[in-house]
Amino acid sequence: MNRLDKKFSELRMISRKGFVLYLTAGDPSMPDCFRIVSRLEKAGVDILELGIPFSDPLADGPTIQKASSRSLKQHTSVQDVFNLVKKLRNEKIEIPVVIFTYYNPVLKYGPDRFVSDCADRGVDGVLILDLPPEEAGDYVVMASGKNIKTIFLITPTTPEKRVKDIVKISTGFVYCVSRTGVTGARKNLSGEAPAIVKKIRKYTDLPVAVGFGISTPEHVRKAAGYCDAVVVGSAAVKKIEDNIGKKDIDGIMARYISSLTRELKAVEK
Repeated sequence: MNRLDKKFSELRMISRKGFVLYLTAGDPSMPDCFRIVSRLEKAGVDILELGIPFSDPLADGPTIQKASSRSLKQHTSVQDVFNLVKKLRNEKIEIPVVIFTYYNPVLKYGPDRFVSDCADRGVDGVLILDLPPEEAGDYVVMASGKNIKTIFLITPTTPEKRVKDIVKISTGFVYCVSRTGVTGARKNLSGEAPAIVKKIRKYTDLPVAVGFGISTPEHVRKAAGYCDAVVVGSAAVKKIEDNIGKKDIDGIMARYISSLTRELKAVEK
């Protein structure tokens, strides 16, 4: 069983919502990144969303743009990201890993080679931000053949007919974008997300994860009330930015993330 399937099955058994954490691979450095991600399971993270740094991240706000820039200045490559995942698996860390990327790095690397290396290194799913589902047929077939989950976005502006089409080729889980615009921490949680989740659930039994703008313990607690998993990204990436150069950056991040993941206990049934 794919690690994502197994994780959501485990969460259903204990009636708990999942916590997905996004980090940019290689930020603030590859050694620091490994130290941070190696502590995520104990900090309560259920799924790691690992971003491949890219020079033109169209869906990302300033915080993740800067993280990508920091990583690219160190020449982080797609192969380096795969090696990071492989190192986690060599250390017997079994947290499900979803690669978050744009299509340009995949195309340059070679889609077939990319999917094969995902499987060989221990990646469980891929979310390609700018690959339209209508153009994803060949990629979906390749990924399915390697048991790599294909995760797609549904946004507040996605027409209902397109929601039906997207969930047909989605596996692992469906990513619900809670608000229009780019990624980034927000003061207030979007009021649009519950309705979007409800619309998605009309057409699929897949777990629904909600992200974009979730940044505080209160946000985590509220969002967990209507979805299957909560995604935190920019807030965690900003925490890294604020602590670059500190020897205990992995400990700082572990404590910070624990303050978010413990909120999910409040929605256990």
